[in-house]
Amino acid sequence: SGPADAPPQAKLRPAKDALQRILWDPNLDPSDFIVGFVDRFSESFSEVRCDAPNTSIKGPSRLFVLALPEHRIAYIKYRRRIVWHRAEKIDRLFASGVAGPDGARQRIDEVMGTYGAWLAEERRQAALARQLAALEKEKEEEERVESGAEEQKEGA
Repeated sequence: SGPADAPPQAKLRPAKDALQRILWDPNLDPSDFIVGFVDRFSESFSEVRCDAPNTSIKGPSRLFVLALPEHRIAYIKYRRRIVWHRAEKIDRLFASGVAGPDGARQRIDEVMGTYGAWLAEERRQAALARQLAALEKEKEEEERVESGAEEQKEGA
């Protein structure tokens, strides 16, 4: 068993291709897409809408995302959902990159068509996480009160 047995690497379409698709596909509204990039000064992630004007990067590009060096683009979201992610090799614009947990590769029209259901599930999961955190905090508080009461009995 050697390198020949290893699964092939998933090939991800470049960020440039993803941006061109968003900007030129008449079925897509660039204002619905957000680009996450590494800010060269703070080294942290920043986000900008695809249709934001370029007011800070020198060069002829009128749109900020086209003036942005491609290597600094980390991800692209459709509203709140990741549709392209360099590090995780996710591409839901062209269905390149890695497949989802079920082995399927979604395309952008499927992402847009199921966005409402996806967002509802995300919100449900977030609400459950908040409820669980509140229960854990309540349990910790009860344990703290109980241990304090025991310490008072021992001290009396």
